[in-house]
Amino acid sequence: KQWYQRRVRGTISMAAEEEILGNVRNHLKGIVDNTPEQKQETVRKEMDNFYKLYAKWRSGISDDLVWGNIRPLPETMLQGYSSLRKVDSDDKGCISKQLNKLVVLKLNGGLGTGMGLGTVGP
Repeated sequence: KQWYQRRVRGTISMAAEEEILGNVRNHLKGIVDNTPEQKQETVRKEMDNFYKLYAKWRSGISDDLVWGNIRPLPETMLQGYSSLRKVDSDDKGCISKQLNKLVVLKLNGGLGTGMGLGTVGP
């Protein structure tokens, strides 16, 4: 099942939308133009990425999660800490290989509490 659905919000006139996006584009160009030359390429890429995301947001198209299609992981995919293989602290290659598999999920604000994670964890 698809875990998200596409949603389209209401829009304003095309001319007004083009004017807004043009003003944003001009402002971002000004930021790039006023950036020291050695940093301009990096800042230009960042501003281009921002513009793409902003234009998508302005278009009213978003991908909303369909919570009914989200299922918990099967118990067979979860491992308790005590069941993890011990790693020799002198084996740097093994440690590096294990760290490459590490995923850290940080929930800020009330998100974790709202998901019922307020009393779980160390």
